[in-house]
Amino acid sequence: MSAYRLVERVPSVEDYNRIRVAAGLIQRDPRAAEIGLSNTLFGVCMERGGRVVGMGRIVGDGGLFFEVADVAVLPEHQKRGLGRMIMDALASWLCDNTPPTAYVKLIVGDDGFLREIRLQGTNTGVIRHVVHDPAGRSVPVDHELGERPARTTLRGVPVRVSESE
Repeated sequence: MSAYRLVERVPSVEDYNRIRVAAGLIQRDPRAAEIGLSNTLFGVCMERGGRVVGMGRIVGDGGLFFEVADVAVLPEHQKRGLGRMIMDALASWLCDNTPPTAYVKLIVGDDGFLREIRLQGTNTGVIRHVVHDPAGRSVPVDHELGERPARTTLRGVPVRVSESE
């Protein structure tokens, strides 16, 4: 049994669509995916035995707006903490590379993965999704989307949480 390895790179178009479809996301047009992937600000692939089994990307303009996108793991490799490792790598990059006024957006799919995740253990300390309700109270990340407001902060960086893609 080979070990998992997190690599800083974007997947090929073929791996990108293979993982998306297997994880229950829609397949993207290959030409559009090629353009989109080449414009990724930061990406990671989770590999096992030389094969990509998970991925995650950050897209945006590099200064004002950032989006965590395409976080997916093949179903047969889920429930092993791989998605959390991918999110930790993306969160670490965001903390190191976004200005304080940046706007970061997360898209939450129907599978609830990002509803469950707690970001922690990066090289700069503990990161945690903190959602502030209108009264200024902190709401834990594991509340259902309908029970929490759409605004979140990630180390002081505003994050907008949206349902589906």
